[in-house]
Amino acid sequence: ALVLYTSEETHSSIDKAVSALGLGCDNLRHIPCDDAFRIRLDLLEHAIKQDRTAGLTPFCVVGSSGTVTTGSIDPIEELSDFCKAQNMWLHIDGAYGALAVMSERFREPLSVIGLADSVSLDPHKYLFASFEAGCVIVKDMATLQHSFNFSPSYLAMEDDPDLINFSDYGPQLSRSFKALKVWWSLRLFGRKAYASVIDRMADFASYMGQIAEKRPEFELLAPVVFNCVCFRMAGLTDDENKSVLKRLVDSGTAFLGPASLNGRFGIRVCFMNLRTSENDVELIMNKLAALARSGANS
Repeated sequence: ALVLYTSEETHSSIDKAVSALGLGCDNLRHIPCDDAFRIRLDLLEHAIKQDRTAGLTPFCVVGSSGTVTTGSIDPIEELSDFCKAQNMWLHIDGAYGALAVMSERFREPLSVIGLADSVSLDPHKYLFASFEAGCVIVKDMATLQHSFNFSPSYLAMEDDPDLINFSDYGPQLSRSFKALKVWWSLRLFGRKAYASVIDRMADFASYMGQIAEKRPEFELLAPVVFNCVCFRMAGLTDDENKSVLKRLVDSGTAFLGPASLNGRFGIRVCFMNLRTSENDVELIMNKLAALARSGANS
């Protein structure tokens, strides 16, 4: 049986893909992470050795260039070296963070994504494209063609150097032009405009993270990498934190979400609104602190 490996922090789409491919979730290994929520290579190597001893066939590792919960970036360069040595495919889930490579700030940590055999992207995040706009990039096109190219006579076409028949590179035969909105937006705004917005959203997250570290009402749960922040109200139970979050959302102040890190409930903030300001960051944190106090005193 084929076995796929990823971290405990990887998006649930990997679980769904394993199920859809017929591999079965029993052949998916969720490897624990380090304190920065990155996959642990030592535990990955150990799991692969165990599976090979059991007669299984490890074939793929999925790393993240920005996990959805915290934005953590797996050690991609080390994963690439490891997968090459193990003769395994390396896929990088870049749906959340990979396109931040457009910013000079994130260029260095994300430039190694090209070492992967394939990368998934989600332009509705950092390219602000409307649904649906997901895509995958594969280093060697021949790999896709080998898997998906079927040429019955009723689909025969003359060779044309200017034509890429995408039905030869994916499961769909008929498909809409989903890339048009992405191409058009890039042509209209340009890379620098997107880079500026990415940096601005990251600045807000960094500012909120600093507040969470400095003020005793908060406990920062993970390092701030991109545009999301995970923290909780210090001194409160998980249920009390859930209550504070619900009351904040119900008040209409801001729409924040939950996060689970190391078995603890947290509050996750993800900055994507182009109208956000530092005053909004301060408003959210002050409101949360007030709700925590009122809950504790009620």
